[in-house]
Amino acid sequence: MRKFLLLLSLVLLVAGIAFTLIIVLSEDAANMLAPLVCGEGGRIERSAFSRRAGEVNVTFDCVNDGQRSDVSGALAVVAAAAIMLPLLVFIGTLFTARGVVPTPPDNDITLPVITTGGAQPSAAGTLKEKLQQLEEAYRSGLINQGEYEARRQQLLDRLSE
Repeated sequence: MRKFLLLLSLVLLVAGIAFTLIIVLSEDAANMLAPLVCGEGGRIERSAFSRRAGEVNVTFDCVNDGQRSDVSGALAVVAAAAIMLPLLVFIGTLFTARGVVPTPPDNDITLPVITTGGAQPSAAGTLKEKLQQLEEAYRSGLINQGEYEARRQQLLDRLSE
């Protein structure tokens, strides 16, 4: 599924770039978007002009019932969406495919109490085991000193209850 999404988004990205170039270069192609940006009955006229040698500026006007309005910005938004949406899908698929989605750390250390058949251990014996397990967790680097001190104090407070 991941490979399919990557391939699909790349194909759509290339199609979006080609779509943008075709709109800029062809007035007929731009007119396919006339119902979207001009409304019903409107058509798009492309004007190209040059202020300096080697530079070409292109503007798009919507002509509807003799009224003329600039729609260059609207067409730029459509063209940007045609490129950006597949690009975002591609980037999102890459990040989730590599497992880069961050997960919150689990700092909760549970201290298991193992009991076997027979007499139940006394409260002091259980406390001693828990303190030893807590110290082992601290020495092995599973918890930091602040967590060690806080958990140790919690265990000692339970004893006095």
